[in-house]
Amino acid sequence: MEIKNLIRRYTPNFIKNFYNKIRIYYRNKYPLKYLSKFINDSSNLEREINIIKYFSKGGQALDIGGNIGVYSFYMLKHFNKVTAFEPIPDFYNNLKKMFSNNNNYSVYNIALSDKEGEATIYIPDRFHGWSTLESDDLMLKKASATQKIKQLNIKTKTLDCFEFKDLDFVKIDVEGHELNVLYGAVQTLKSNNAIILIEIEERHKKGSIINVVNYLKNFNYDCYFYFNNRLVSFDEFDFEIHHNDESENYIYNFIFAKTGFLDIVKLNSELIYSQK
Repeated sequence: MEIKNLIRRYTPNFIKNFYNKIRIYYRNKYPLKYLSKFINDSSNLEREINIIKYFSKGGQALDIGGNIGVYSFYMLKHFNKVTAFEPIPDFYNNLKKMFSNNNNYSVYNIALSDKEGEATIYIPDRFHGWSTLESDDLMLKKASATQKIKQLNIKTKTLDCFEFKDLDFVKIDVEGHELNVLYGAVQTLKSNNAIILIEIEERHKKGSIINVVNYLKNFNYDCYFYFNNRLVSFDEFDFEIHHNDESENYIYNFIFAKTGFLDIVKLNSELIYSQK
């Protein structure tokens, strides 16, 4: 086990809480510095960040679950327009502040779901990245054993109500609420050929990966995962090998493309060549 993980495991909670308050203060006071520091530590970046540039065709991208802005930052390098959705006020305000001078960026302080209205989002005191609309989320239950859970009333809308066109890329990171977002995106899925990257973890909700894969098949989407510098068909996905959260090869991001829309052989050649 890495040293930083050992320190994290055995540090008393009162020290963790104190450090967390300092971290949140710094993040909200200096969001761009916080983001830059986060990005400069390459160990923080998801491996899939490196391939989103291959999905740009002159259209726009969506960052559903904007958080601190990592994906928004990289999307703005490769897409003509980026729209983000972030329900937590602190994160929303930081995104708005960081990218206020970029006319190609907009952000909404809402959660996307399967219906328009209101919902409760559950926010762990220390792990804001685990915030979820799912009251029965397994990671939320784990967090509640060691930290306070804040409940916040937020607004929800469906993706379809925005009537997006010319979407090249959609990233979804909503901590167990993936299917609800997709249920509210039926017309968007039908009318666009966007590549979709979705974070899905069984540790949030059992069966969630297969459920999302099967649902998107209804819209002619094939599933892939990024492994060993190439996109691999979901047919080769082995839960014991690829979805073991104690392994450095832990796969939790899945890439969906409509059948025949991606030239996988060509893309994999480019991905492998880029690593040389």
